Order: sequence, then structure tokens, then C-alpha cells
Amino acid sequence: MLNAYGDHGCWEEVFIYGHQDLEHAKYPNCTPFFSTEFYRFYGAPDKRLMVKELAAYVRFLAIEYMSAIENVVFRDQRPITVLIHTACAEHLWALSLSLKHERRVATCIVMLMYMPPSDQSEAAYSLESALYSMALRSLLALDFVRIYCSDAETSEYFSQSLSLRARLPLHPVMGMSPIRERLVSIDSHLDAGAKDKDLGRTLVYTGDAKKEKGFAALGHLIRQLESFGQSLELLVHYNPDVVEPGLDGVREELSELADMGKIVLYETFFNAQEYQKLLNSCDTLVINYSAQAYKSKSAGALWNACYFGCQILASKDNWLARELGRFGYIGQDDLPELEGFPLTLFFPPTQANHYFQTMFIDFSDWLSGQIDVLRV
Repeated sequence: MLNAYGDHGCWEEVFIYGHQDLEHAKYPNCTPFFSTEFYRFYGAPDKRLMVKELAAYVRFLAIEYMSAIENVVFRDQRPITVLIHTACAEHLWALSLSLKHERRVATCIVMLMYMPPSDQSEAAYSLESALYSMALRSLLALDFVRIYCSDAETSEYFSQSLSLRARLPLHPVMGMSPIRERLVSIDSHLDAGAKDKDLGRTLVYTGDAKKEKGFAALGHLIRQLESFGQSLELLVHYNPDVVEPGLDGVREELSELADMGKIVLYETFFNAQEYQKLLNSCDTLVINYSAQAYKSKSAGALWNACYFGCQILASKDNWLARELGRFGYIGQDDLPELEGFPLTLFFPPTQANHYFQTMFIDFSDWLSGQIDVLRV
């Protein structure tokens, strides 16, 4: 994302560059530009076996970053602000190469969401960590680059691995409006038995159809959730454009459940506004993600649900539960009705704590504030 910033604290022009395959109807403000596959090497089992391919990928990606910057500079003829979000190790490496001799970028803001996956071998983890460290040290050496992290654990990890004197600062969640008050009292929940817990309007799944996110087990989970009573309303949303292989049977099962009136099924792509409207209408979000895959990996669905004050059904053994704790959520014991699903019901806090307020300030206001500070 490349932005030309005005002289009087206002955004004069915004240029958004994305992948060439993005559908214009879904992303009308995005310029199709990059040809490299974003996730080409993310989560690869062992990058030691593909070093030459990885290096070629990074070199080509660096050229594309330089070309994108050149396009914006050609349009505007002034120093520009560059915003890079959710960058993995390969993109950070490429960005460091593209900015090494760049003099037309006034400010570059880099947002970190990914860490080396913890579910890989020790050797693969060491290589991944080395790639991140090399790229981040190169970027931090440039005085116009500022790095922000998506959550507390990401900040702690990179601050320690880079031996920084101070923690890397956090950036707020993108795409959210200013803080809204939808915090509820948890007293009645804490005194209630598991059978009396009211899940209400429950979003059982949302997002791309992936096995690590529990899509394959949806049918069984829905049948288990039905034991929570007549007042329960179950909703399922998934993006039909991103479905992992081997899940067609689950899709057919969901269609049958919808035809039977067991669930409300949204089999469509939602833009940010539609997605937030859906979450805001729900009382509970189920996040049945793989505890191993999400041991140290963040989830945007959780942030969005927390913003709207939803109850959360999630595992206690991964990043999700730790992040909920940082927001002040309180978790109960596993629910016995959900046989085979070790999920805990987390209740939202009664007040927004400092971490909540840091994560959910208005992103545009925050971004303008950071640039104002850097321009002084």
C-alpha cells in the first residue's frame, strides 16, 4: 500500500497495490500489480531445500517493490509514504533490498503479523528466524523505516530476538471503526452451569475453508452445538473462492443442514463492512482452530469478534486464549456437551482495558499520527 501524504496533515492521494489476480469487483480501489505469489514460501516445511528458488523469488519481489514505488513517485513527484502490512520473512527481505538505496521514500511503515512457525523442525525454525532477523536488522538500519507489531507476543518475540532495548510498538487492528461500547456484565455467566450458558446467535465458522481452521469437522460440531437448546441460532460463513482440497463433502453437508433449517449458511465473499455487520449481529463466535497450528499464530477473526464484544468458544492451548486474556476475557471450563471438541467459553470484560484501547483505536487516525511524528 503506497500513500502520497499532503503537506498539511491530510491524505491527498492513496494508491493501493495488490496482486494481479485480485478480482476488481471485490477490490475496486486496488491496482493489480504484483505477480509474485504472496504465500509461496510461507509455512514451507524446510526452506533449506529451496535456497536458490527462495533467493530468486526475493530478488524478483524486490524489483516489483521498486517498480511500485517508482509508479507512485512518477505520479506524484514528491517523497511518499509506504505502508507494508502483514509482511512475512521473504517480503521483509525483499523490501530491505528495494529500500536500501531509495531516497524518494519519506516514511516506510512496516507491520509485522507473522512469526517463524513453531510447528516445524528445529533446523527449519532456525533458518526462518535467521531470515527474519537479517531482514529486520537491515530495515531498522534505515532511518525512515518504522516497524510495528500486530500483537503483544509478536512484539515480545522480535524485540528479544533482535536484542532491542525497547519493545517494538503495536499498531491497531486495521479496518475497524473507533471503539464502540458493547461490553456486557459477566456476573450471571460465572454463576451459571454449563447447560444454562446462552450462546444465542452463534457464528460457528467464518473465513476461508481450511482444515487447520476446523472446516472439516463443521458437521460434527454443529450437531454437538444443537444440544444447547431451542434459542440457539447457528450461522456458518465461508468464502467459496478459497477452499482447500478434500472439503467438497463438508460443503455438501453444510448445504443439506441449511436446507433442513439447522443453520443459516453464507457461502459468499464478504467485504469488510459486510463481515463486520455479520459479527456485530452475533452473540458468540466459535474458533475451533488447530491448537498446534495456532500455538503462536494470530487470528483476525478473534480481533474482530472481541471488538464487537462477542463471547468466544475457543481452545485454551494456543495464541487465541492468551490474546483473549490480554483483552480481559474470562474463560470457563471445557463444555461437556461438546464431545470431542475441547473448547472453552470466554466471556467479554466489563471494561475496555489498556490493551483493548491500544488495539482498537481508529487505524486512520493512528496512521496519520505516526506520520506526523515522523515528519517533525
